[in-house]
Amino acid sequence: MSWYFEDFNQDNEIQYEIDYSKKTITSIDGNQPILFYYHRGTRNRPYKGLKEYSMATDFKPHTGRITLTSVIGRGVLDEVCCADYGEIIVDA
Repeated sequence: MSWYFEDFNQDNEIQYEIDYSKKTITSIDGNQPILFYYHRGTRNRPYKGLKEYSMATDFKPHTGRITLTSVIGRGVLDEVCCADYGEIIVDA
């Protein structure tokens, strides 16, 4: 997930700090920027990023999980450049 926020940092004024030693991704100024728009019914809705994400393998979020079918999961996968073909392998 860090690659998504690295790209986001390059393209936007509001940035996230990526700390590989603590395995966290934290909003620098505490704001919740719009990371992407997702289709919901008849219109697109903004997805506001959280103030902090974790990259730890044992992380259990307080509210919901990041899955392939969650809004954040679908938004991040939409950024992957393999719209016509590709393969996703989930190890676990």
